[in-house]
Amino acid sequence: MRYDYPVNFLTYLCLFISCSLCEILDNWPVASNPIDVAMRAQRDVARPVSITQLTNLGIASSGNLFEKEGYTQSALLTLETALTVGIRTVYIDLYWNEFTREWQLCPAPFPSNASSSSISVQEVTWKGRKYKCQGDMTVQSLMQTFSSYFASTNTNLEVNLVTMLFRLNSISISDASASNSSESTNIYKNPPIKNLGNSTLNECISPLNTYLYKPTNIHKSSTSGGVSTNTSRSDFYNRTSGDFPTLDTFMLQDYKRIIASVVENNLKPSKNSYNISATDKKNFFLSSENFDSEIASSSNSSVLSRCQALLEDTKSNKSDSFIDIAEETRFRYIVDNDQDRFTNDSLRDFLQCGYSPILNASSYITYDDERADTFAEVVNNFLPQSLWLWDPKELTRENSVLWGYLAENSTDKHIAFRCVALSKDGGIIRNCYEKYHYACKNKEMPFSWKIDDTDQLAYFEANNEDACPKGYSLGTPSSSIELLSLMNYLYSENIDFPVWIDLNDITVNDCFVTGGPYAKCPYQRTVSKRKLVGLIAPSFVVCVVILFLLVLEKFFRVNPIQTNRKRYWRKRINEYNKIHNYEGVPS
Repeated sequence: MRYDYPVNFLTYLCLFISCSLCEILDNWPVASNPIDVAMRAQRDVARPVSITQLTNLGIASSGNLFEKEGYTQSALLTLETALTVGIRTVYIDLYWNEFTREWQLCPAPFPSNASSSSISVQEVTWKGRKYKCQGDMTVQSLMQTFSSYFASTNTNLEVNLVTMLFRLNSISISDASASNSSESTNIYKNPPIKNLGNSTLNECISPLNTYLYKPTNIHKSSTSGGVSTNTSRSDFYNRTSGDFPTLDTFMLQDYKRIIASVVENNLKPSKNSYNISATDKKNFFLSSENFDSEIASSSNSSVLSRCQALLEDTKSNKSDSFIDIAEETRFRYIVDNDQDRFTNDSLRDFLQCGYSPILNASSYITYDDERADTFAEVVNNFLPQSLWLWDPKELTRENSVLWGYLAENSTDKHIAFRCVALSKDGGIIRNCYEKYHYACKNKEMPFSWKIDDTDQLAYFEANNEDACPKGYSLGTPSSSIELLSLMNYLYSENIDFPVWIDLNDITVNDCFVTGGPYAKCPYQRTVSKRKLVGLIAPSFVVCVVILFLLVLEKFFRVNPIQTNRKRYWRKRINEYNKIHNYEGVPS
């Protein structure tokens, strides 16, 4: 019995080690969708940039979502999915109902003969158009959708900036009066569905108070450049941002997620109209006051010509034009329509020129010349194109390294596919031992680049003192405009593609970082699954062997001392019984 205790102890010890190993492997972050990985990398390289200069993909909720699915709760589920996959700008039409004096999303008022059920989808007509609207699909429920998304992604790994652009419209009593008679006006004054809207803009946005970056926040964070290592470049954007913070400060110091702005006010002046109050202005930015934005149309020929000139300016490597854009422009968006809808090429061109494209057309033609009608098809087609840092083909072809190609049974050469080089179409994954030119970026001026057209080096030589000229270091474009400045420099100097940029996932798979080949991933442990198993396996094997030997000893070892003792006493008892063999009961 005395051997049971060490056996049991070692049994529990081995079980504990094995269970701990399983638990560690189960909790380890699994490989992400390549779009997610690429978006996270693009977000991280943009951290030193002012939020006024960021470019991303957006949607017009009325034209691209609600017109197709109706103003219903199910459309809000689609919107939350769109936010999850990568939509970062939402253009929203709000309607001030002069009959009920409340804000609503549905472009039409509910007549008095409508159903009193707030959950039923009803067909309502206004100004000659029909809409499918659900009574309880309110502005408040829209904001709750955003709040739910922010709550589920409020980690350093998933945090991001979302911009809400509002266009204010009127459901005017005068429109009803002009259409028919006073009876037309009265039919909307007492709808059966009541108190489902908000009477002020401030009430509309209230569910997002925790995540909302307000005009009152602007002076608190404008002097901080964030925690990025590229502090000099952050200082440049702080000087030119118009008091708005860098992305790093916005997300990781102010802990905000969304900025809301009224960019178009189409409210009809009347005694029943809405007046934006001082309280509203504490939560909303206004394009006419403190949100210097540009909302351009894809049909605007001057915007097209300016962008085309910028894209084709490859004869000069001066950075002045790009500095002017950073200093003089803020929050630039371009909205398409059915007459001039985005193509994959035009959307990418606008991104490189510093515009955030907003999808508003009813349908699109993809690269495969197929018509994309559903909302999901449209977003899936344009999302890879919207990642300006990457070559879209790197994100869509199944044999891409980002899709895990060569991850299993890979050789040492394939394992080195962990470094990013810049091709004509964007970032691509390359073998870190390949030799290319270095894209050297000025440490203080983000649009100034230098490339030695004679030396070609492996990525692992990036830390060499002579890898870049004095005042420069291996760099990464932090915005779409910075990328265009690098592209134009390469063309003007006749430097061959690809060139190395400062981006890799050498330390941890799917975690792209800047700072050279030895930079650490801020989101994951720096020991891979394979290394972790290699560290734990030897002690686990030794434990199992010891346990096995102890079990063998317990069942097969014979103690000669105990065995002889038993035989001796058995013999003595038998001899005694023969001599003293009593019959009956002794007296």
